[in-house]
Amino acid sequence: MEPRGDKKIKIAMGITAVFVTAALFVLFWHVLWYMLVDDSENYTRITLHEFYEQENIDYIFIGASHVRNGINPQVLDKELDADTFNLASSSQTIDISFLMLKEAVARFSPKHVYIDLGYRMAQEHFNARTSMTPSYLMTDYMKPSLRKTMFLIGKSDSDTLVNSFLLARRNNEDIINIEKIRENIQKKNSDDYKNYAYPEHAEEGYAGKGYTATPLHITEDVYCELKEDFVSEDNIDPAYFEEISKIAAYCESKNIPLSFISLPISSYRLLGYEGYDGFDEKIREAAGQYGVSYTDYNLLKEEYWADDPRMFRDSAHLNTDGAAEFDRLLARDILEGLPEDAFYGSLAEKNSASLPEFRGILYSNDGDIKCDIIQSGDTPLEYRVSLADGADNILISDWDTITSFSVPMEKYDLPLCIETRAGSGPVREYTLHIGDDVLDE
Repeated sequence: MEPRGDKKIKIAMGITAVFVTAALFVLFWHVLWYMLVDDSENYTRITLHEFYEQENIDYIFIGASHVRNGINPQVLDKELDADTFNLASSSQTIDISFLMLKEAVARFSPKHVYIDLGYRMAQEHFNARTSMTPSYLMTDYMKPSLRKTMFLIGKSDSDTLVNSFLLARRNNEDIINIEKIRENIQKKNSDDYKNYAYPEHAEEGYAGKGYTATPLHITEDVYCELKEDFVSEDNIDPAYFEEISKIAAYCESKNIPLSFISLPISSYRLLGYEGYDGFDEKIREAAGQYGVSYTDYNLLKEEYWADDPRMFRDSAHLNTDGAAEFDRLLARDILEGLPEDAFYGSLAEKNSASLPEFRGILYSNDGDIKCDIIQSGDTPLEYRVSLADGADNILISDWDTITSFSVPMEKYDLPLCIETRAGSGPVREYTLHIGDDVLDE
């Protein structure tokens, strides 16, 4: 019979062996991550580091890139005389926003939480996602917790589950790329990386507490973009509105003040989205069950927020100047409230009050390139459309109140010339370019 003391020693040695093996396994994969994964330019690495370093956060703003580019805590800290933080990331779906809300509530006692509900992200069917990359932007840099673990297990499928926990496995094809490994190690050994220095870029740069700044601005308020990047009401994920209700119920249970908002985007984007007013109404219904407000700042009247192209970096995101101007207005709304009549009741009402103006083109590949005209106002403009082919113009459509036209596929790369007029008024001319992305449809 084995002595009792020897049996206890074997059990202890067995337990120790399990822990040592687990530690070596974790160390092995951490070394591989250090060698293979280049995250030296990853803004969310810095965002989450700063988030965990905060002693207090009074106001938290959560969402996708509209928030990342549109909420500047440096402005809001001053205007609100409080501590604010931007907890957003690129393509952040609403379930990730919910996860980040829980992460924030676990560490702070915010006075108020604001979650952006942009129309674009509502078409991302997060319960049937085919890519975990938007999740990894945040979860890779979250501290270990049961909350994070359960989220990754619940959202990962059989193809992504291992990658959700063994980060280096996503880059295993670089295991024999000695030059890349050398560069990664050099970057991670740098003082900039170790000290979370802000990466510097000419067009965009991290500016602190989650905010990404850009000095870029569009030169004219007309656009030509791929139609598949826009949303129709038929593509909205029904689970999106269910998640809104879950977030509202969660905040109610934690006694945390919550507001849903939508940050400004261009009129071109708004008018290009199908069923926008119906979308807004569904948000209000989902949030209203718990007495949570929803403010769509796209419905502000012109005297409060002008649709100025100098405020945008592209059709959907504010630039540095736009963020500063909007954030001052947002702070005013938070502190004292904007008048009820500062907002239109719907996008349809806002559009009816707008002057007729050409806003741009939505295009798609339907054999030829099908183009839909986006314009504001209820009064149709007249259009003449042509293609600039050297010294000659190829006429597509003479003066008419058209709403769509087609461009031959073999001519898609020619400049698209749009002339507009209202009755006998002056003619305005625009030159647009159909992008190469149409060939990828």
